[in-house]
Amino acid sequence: MSLRFSLLGLSLVLASSSPLNAAVVLEVETRDHRTSPPQTQSSQVTSDGRTLAMGIMRGRTSTEGGMIYRGGRREMVVVNHRDQSYMVLDKQTMQQLTGQLNQAMGQMQDAMKNVPENQRAMMDQMMKDRIPAQQAPKRSPDQVRRTNDRNTVYGYPAVRYEIWRDDRKIRELWVTDWRNIEGGQEVAALFAEMGGFMEEMTSSLPGGGGGPAKGLEDSIFTVMSQVDGFPVGVRDYRPDGTIERESALRSAKSERLGPDAFEPPAGYRRQEMFGGGTRMPR
Repeated sequence: MSLRFSLLGLSLVLASSSPLNAAVVLEVETRDHRTSPPQTQSSQVTSDGRTLAMGIMRGRTSTEGGMIYRGGRREMVVVNHRDQSYMVLDKQTMQQLTGQLNQAMGQMQDAMKNVPENQRAMMDQMMKDRIPAQQAPKRSPDQVRRTNDRNTVYGYPAVRYEIWRDDRKIRELWVTDWRNIEGGQEVAALFAEMGGFMEEMTSSLPGGGGGPAKGLEDSIFTVMSQVDGFPVGVRDYRPDGTIERESALRSAKSERLGPDAFEPPAGYRRQEMFGGGTRMPR
């Protein structure tokens, strides 16, 4: 009888603990200078080495959106807290979308050949309204420059990186080695993989960043594969050189989290791209 209850107790312990994943939880504080006075908010970046979530916080967050990167599937889940929905993106889907938009553009251009000259301006505007992503100019790729500047930033030894675009410094990163972050070495490869994935995906976007993934290309994570560590301090700059936004790593710790930490919050609905079109597998 005693052995039986011991085995039962052990099975209950294993059942209750098996769904939990060892994860690194990074608390990031962001200060937005686009408002007066500047607004400060906190968010979590969480990873178990296979999946990475940012701005999800198990459904409790003040941010408008978040994202989940699933390394095994090489896909990005974009979460919209405002309307409680999410969208699944991967490179193949974005390439298919590009093909569909190019085909639609070609069909509309062929149709314009039969439109009277005095109506072509109106038709051209209609094309731009229907397929705005195709009209977005292709922007120059960001240049990542490592400097020789070193300092202790928010308690971490760090080296300074600069991000340049079109001969203008748009961002400054203070990066610490993953060894200085608790559990960091276990998740470093996934962060670099996600950075490469985001670079590939944004480069395949119609118009270089239009549509449902607009804004992803401005994430600091697009350069994670090009820096040696994690950014503990970040500053984004306006064209006039003033600070637009800054963020700081306030804490890093290891926790055991349930699988829901890496899923869209319960009750969120899946949204199809542009309100229709390709249905993407989850």
